[in-house]
Amino acid sequence: MKKFLYLFLILQTFTLADNLDGYIKGVVVSIQESGSKNSWLYSVKGIDTTNAKLSKAIFSSSNKLEKDDLIYAKIENGVATEIYTIKKENRVVRPKTVVKSSAQASP
Repeated sequence: MKKFLYLFLILQTFTLADNLDGYIKGVVVSIQESGSKNSWLYSVKGIDTTNAKLSKAIFSSSNKLEKDDLIYAKIENGVATEIYTIKKENRVVRPKTVVKSSAQASP
């Protein structure tokens, strides 16, 4: 019961009434098996909304993704027609480069 309620609450934040056509760059929030064989239903929260990218989406795909995977996808009528993934275990965190101004630089 808890698992169902949790999934229901996640899906409440991602409604199918939202615009499903477009591009999204985001993180996979939840995964559910679709009624079709070898198809998955994904909820994704957008992390980049520049250039009219979607802020959230629900779509189906035959690609197997994992929760917290970073993705970039083209969505048409609720189906991912193109999907590019960066697996969470392959992410590289790079430290930000701090540029010192000439007043701060030491001789």
